[in-house]
Amino acid sequence: MTSAPVFGSPVAPYERACPPPRLIIFDYDGVVADSEILNNRALADVLTQAGLPTTVDDVITRYMGKRWIDFRDEIGQRLPEADLDQLLADWTSLCRQRAETDLKAVPGVDAFVQSLGDLRAASPPPASRTGSPSAWITWACRDRWARSSAQPST
Repeated sequence: MTSAPVFGSPVAPYERACPPPRLIIFDYDGVVADSEILNNRALADVLTQAGLPTTVDDVITRYMGKRWIDFRDEIGQRLPEADLDQLLADWTSLCRQRAETDLKAVPGVDAFVQSLGDLRAASPPPASRTGSPSAWITWACRDRWARSSAQPST
């Protein structure tokens, strides 16, 4: 029985035929950060405060993995007097507020991105493909983590 070749070993000649990647596309939630539960908790709190008692389990069952536009009408039917634009603004604000302290990178993602070396400056750079709004991704990946990684550790 032969074992599988190990990259970097002389038994892997195909390694030379595989150039390093020029593009890496990351999913966001669960790969870069795990904002899903943070956002679910915030939505439960906003809906409850608006008069629709909602648990995190309710949010997970009804809305998890969906965008606001996908369940906006359902919320409107369940809360007919609600200002849906204001609910969205409140939810977005609460998510961002909580993310300041609670949103963390998935363990290992920072080390992996650092290991990309020159690829990080490549054109096109590593990208994220997600259903999350681009403003959220920009804030979380560039603005928030760039600030925190630039600060000296204590």
